Amino acid sequence: MPVTINLPKLRLPDAYPLLTSVTKPWDEHELAELGERLGGVRLEREGLWHTGRSDLHLVEVYAASRSFRLELLASDELDGAADVGVEPDKARAIAEDFLAPFRPDGGDLTLRDISDAIVLVSESPKADPRRFVTATEVSFGFSRGDIGFVGPGAKARVSVRPDGNVTAAYRFWRDVEERGSVPARSADEIAQAFGASPTFGRLTDDLVKVEITSAEAGLFALPPTEVQDVFHPALELRGTLTTEDSSVGFCTYVSAVDPRRMVRERHEARRRSPAPPELVA
Repeated sequence: MPVTINLPKLRLPDAYPLLTSVTKPWDEHELAELGERLGGVRLEREGLWHTGRSDLHLVEVYAASRSFRLELLASDELDGAADVGVEPDKARAIAEDFLAPFRPDGGDLTLRDISDAIVLVSESPKADPRRFVTATEVSFGFSRGDIGFVGPGAKARVSVRPDGNVTAAYRFWRDVEERGSVPARSADEIAQAFGASPTFGRLTDDLVKVEITSAEAGLFALPPTEVQDVFHPALELRGTLTTEDSSVGFCTYVSAVDPRRMVRERHEARRRSPAPPELVA
């Protein structure tokens, strides 16, 4: 028999917004202003990025999207480390204040996680390692109304050192416009499409057990280095494949709408945009 696919209980919308990205290349004034805000650097075009470096900062601005990455250059990984990190509420306030000038057009910032980045240091072979907090990392997703974004191209993170200074940050985003809506698939239709995909369609219950550990519906955003026209509604599935000998994790994306309907809607909204390579029909 085909492998059994059981999805967690989901609250799926009746329809997804049809969003297209607003194509707007960075102009010289924007790059100069962004470089000044992110560390006083001058940004130069280098392939898929605009990059700038000072004695203290490295800044990368992605040419294909409205995205950037900031890193504080440190000679020692433990620069600014301490026994404890910034209290979560304070770290969130610092992160939101840092991101305030870069709030996205067409999306809302949504807190996902706050966690400490830890380094263990042993002073001798017999001594217990000492725990250092190098930063408190505040991670955000983006949403539009009740619909979130999934995939690598719509998220943000700010790393706050124990002294309260921002040591690293990124914001991955594309400005969007809404051009209609697309009816959603049911959970049963999504499970059927997932089970029939090339990766899972040849599997049977006597060979493997498939366990879905998390499922999140949203609009798929490509990596910030890639040009994207239309955001394809998708269900992000994470789980494990278990055989007699081993167990491996997976993450895949299943279309949350009928792909044939999506093609028609894409043509009506704007030129056709390729679905992400990870997407399962």
